[in-house]
Amino acid sequence: MDRYTPAMRPNIVFMITHDTGTRLGCYGGGGVTPQIDALAAQGVRLVNYFASAPQCSPSRGSILTGKAPHANGLMGLTNMGWDLPASNRTLPSLLNEAGYTTRLIGHQHVHRDRTVIGYAETSNPIREAPFFARIVCKSGEKFFKRVARGDVQQPFYLELGFTETHRPFITGRQRRPRQGDVTVPPYLPHTVAVRDDIARFDGMLAEVDHHVGQLLEALEKQDLARNTLVIFTTDHGWPFPRAKGTLYDAGIRSACVMRWPGKIPAGQSVDALLSNVDLMPTLLDVAGARLDGEGIAGIQGRSFKGLLTGDSYTPRECIHAELTYHDQGYNPMRCIRTARWKYIHNFNTIGDQLFQIPNDFRDGPSGKAYRDAHPEYHHPRPLEELYDLEVDPGERDNLASKPAYSTTKKELHEKLFSYLIETADPVLSGHVPAPEKKGPMLM
Repeated sequence: MDRYTPAMRPNIVFMITHDTGTRLGCYGGGGVTPQIDALAAQGVRLVNYFASAPQCSPSRGSILTGKAPHANGLMGLTNMGWDLPASNRTLPSLLNEAGYTTRLIGHQHVHRDRTVIGYAETSNPIREAPFFARIVCKSGEKFFKRVARGDVQQPFYLELGFTETHRPFITGRQRRPRQGDVTVPPYLPHTVAVRDDIARFDGMLAEVDHHVGQLLEALEKQDLARNTLVIFTTDHGWPFPRAKGTLYDAGIRSACVMRWPGKIPAGQSVDALLSNVDLMPTLLDVAGARLDGEGIAGIQGRSFKGLLTGDSYTPRECIHAELTYHDQGYNPMRCIRTARWKYIHNFNTIGDQLFQIPNDFRDGPSGKAYRDAHPEYHHPRPLEELYDLEVDPGERDNLASKPAYSTTKKELHEKLFSYLIETADPVLSGHVPAPEKKGPMLM
């Protein structure tokens, strides 16, 4: 691992949106995102980058700890009473020890008290609020000016969390595309109501893209871009049926683009399997921090810095994802995904529905349209699901009960459960209890 002097170590700017998935232009997702697309063109786009969970708090907890939700203890939403346990060492706390100045501006959603997560500085100390991109952008620009004046010691780690693109789709009204210009993915009904719903989402996405561009311009203006690793990522899939709240690729595939001048060659597109549990050790590696200390013991992630810079890297054979609780009660499921196969183990049924549609859009235009258009949705889900992603990327044909695929299913089942046993997943011991008290709703 490289060892840097303080002057050599890069600053890190980490931007993360809410519920965006891969709806970006540079991912072919249908959204119009010229600023983020330009950032990707200047660095690398991670094509097969997956969240550890198809929901906010558990996925974000994995980014901060390098651990799966069941391993770090954050198995549900913070607004439903879950908090990241204090036993975890976090990315900002470890960067503090490595000599970085750490600052959080905006959204976080892993603990009801943002002051205990590990950042040296945070905005809005206790209660969360909507952190829209225009507000976060202004604070980010002020931070860059402080750095340029010498009021903030370098190297720094700045995390910028945007409320966009979470429902309700409030911002970006002037940036919404016309219904006729909206791209609808094949798993959603092509109705007027769905197209309008997506247009509202795309407007909010365009809003955050605009402000990402402003932040990048401010970074350049303060002469900080040359020695700064910039990351733009999303926490999980977008908020539409068969995406957020499910372990299908639309729920767990996330965007991640990085720019690091002089270190990451421009114009790269990397298709190696990666998980967001890998981001924490990667950033520690970039920072020249120790990767063999107590802070990262027992993590499931591993650094992919070598993959970005052309140094040695051993590819992953698979990634894992999970869900235990979202907003409709206990819903334990775990999956393993390889380059070709996806195996999902559902630990219980959830009534007469194949999967849960989160409450904030279950009875909205897209949720209603999906349930009306898919009669098969109104049946209990099977306990096992197996998909051949090469021939069925939409994960529509469940092969789990077909004898021709029994060997593949058995192998993936064994690999998944070996991982769950190795990482002491509490779901193996039966029902995982939920917290007794809920948290604040504005998260």
